[in-house]
Amino acid sequence: MKSLYANISISAKIAALVSLMAALALAIGGVGLFSISTYYQITSRFDEAGERAALAERVNGLVNEVVMESRGIYMSSEAPLVRRYANNLEGGLVRLEQTVATWETRLEPGDRAAFAKLSANVAEFVRFRRELVRLGVETGADAARTFGDNDANRAVRTALSRELKTVADANTQSIAALGALAETTFSRSILLIVIATLTGVAAIMAFVIAVATRTIARPVRDVAAQLDRVGSGDFAVTIDGTERADEVGALRRALRIFIERGKEAAALQALAKREQDEKTRRQAVIVAHTSDFNSAIGAVLQGLSQAALSLESTAETMSSLAGTAGQSSDEIRDTASACSNNLGAVAAA
Repeated sequence: MKSLYANISISAKIAALVSLMAALALAIGGVGLFSISTYYQITSRFDEAGERAALAERVNGLVNEVVMESRGIYMSSEAPLVRRYANNLEGGLVRLEQTVATWETRLEPGDRAAFAKLSANVAEFVRFRRELVRLGVETGADAARTFGDNDANRAVRTALSRELKTVADANTQSIAALGALAETTFSRSILLIVIATLTGVAAIMAFVIAVATRTIARPVRDVAAQLDRVGSGDFAVTIDGTERADEVGALRRALRIFIERGKEAAALQALAKREQDEKTRRQAVIVAHTSDFNSAIGAVLQGLSQAALSLESTAETMSSLAGTAGQSSDEIRDTASACSNNLGAVAAA
């Protein structure tokens, strides 16, 4: 796993960490959306239960309206008045049927059995009241009163009221249960979001710190320390991790090349220093030899100078002797001439 991280570039690691943070945000958002969706479903059911309660009240109101219109027919003495109440009663029955049909579309699955009994009682109530309308319109108010104002009719209405109350009470209990469930769901959703957020952030931060420390911060600090040593002239640094494929590996490879070049430069500097020292030594030897040569030449020249002075003095002496010898030669030549002359004279004698 460590080698895998070492072969991923720092930019890719940062992108991966950002992606993890984004995934965490999406996960928290998903938890939030799920919680909101659940809460919305519960509140929708709560609203539907409230709507069912309103429909129950409307059905009860329409039943009372139909009963009142029926009594209007009972008390009418003229056919037009009977027809007017009959029309009103028929309109109330239509609205009652429509309201019950609407109510049925808002039912919870568990309410359908109880609602079926209510629907049957409503149908019986409507059937009975429509028969009352027919008798009132076709026969008259007395026939309608005889048909409707009796115990059988009151029994139908009583049964309807009882079923209506049963369904309404069940709906009221459903509203209370849904209200409590909505509050519990909301509290749990908030707690779940907080826990998911804190847990996710803690996990991501721990992972980020571990990855950043082991694969980025620590290797970079090592490279920085090695650079400090190299900068101070210490090239005896061992560079590891050059096989890494990320930026840290590139830095280490560059540092290794720099160290090699530094060693080569240091070796060249040492060689140049040795050559300079040797040149300085040779110059010192040459200077010493030159000084000795100059001293020797000076002594020789001084000797030659003295010898020249001696030769000059000897030459002067020899010149003086040559002059004396010349005079003696002249005297000898004169003496020889005299002798020659004398010998000639003797020979002539």
